[in-house]
Amino acid sequence: MAIPFEFDRDTLTVDVEGREMVYQRVKAGNAKAAAKPGGGVMQQLVGKWCYMSNLTGSNSRMSNRCFVLNANGTYEYSSETSSSGAYGGTSSQEYDSGRWSATSSTLTANSNKNGQIVYPIELRNHPKTGDPMIVVDGDAYVAAFQKRSW
Repeated sequence: MAIPFEFDRDTLTVDVEGREMVYQRVKAGNAKAAAKPGGGVMQQLVGKWCYMSNLTGSNSRMSNRCFVLNANGTYEYSSETSSSGAYGGTSSQEYDSGRWSATSSTLTANSNKNGQIVYPIELRNHPKTGDPMIVVDGDAYVAAFQKRSW
C-alpha cells in the first residue's frame, strides 16, 4: 500500500485513505508541547480513558464512561448508567464515534452524531496513585492501561 507523505522540519503529514494526518515531533520530556496551535493527534493521549462513579444508599446510581483515542485520529465513546430506588430502576447506554484532535488545553471531537464539540482539558496525575488523568470538561478520566505519569 502506497502512503503519500510530506515531511517538513518537525511536521509529518500523511494521507491515508483520503484523510490527512498531521504529526508534530516532540522533544523528550516536553509532553505538553505536542500539539500545534490548530490541534492534531497528540500521541501521549492515545489509549483508553475511563470515568467511573458509584453511589449507594436507599437510591443507587452507577455510571461508567470510557473513550478510546486512536493514533489514526479516530475515537470511540461509550457510556452505561443505571439507577435504582424504592420504586424501580432504569438504565441507559450511549455510543458515539468520530475523529479527534487536541491542543494542550482542548480536545476536539468531530462526532458522527453531534458534529464538532470542543472540550477544555487538563492533564493531571491522580493525587493518590500518580496515574495519569485527562480532566475533560471537569470530569477526571483515568488511563485504563499502564502509562507513566505526566
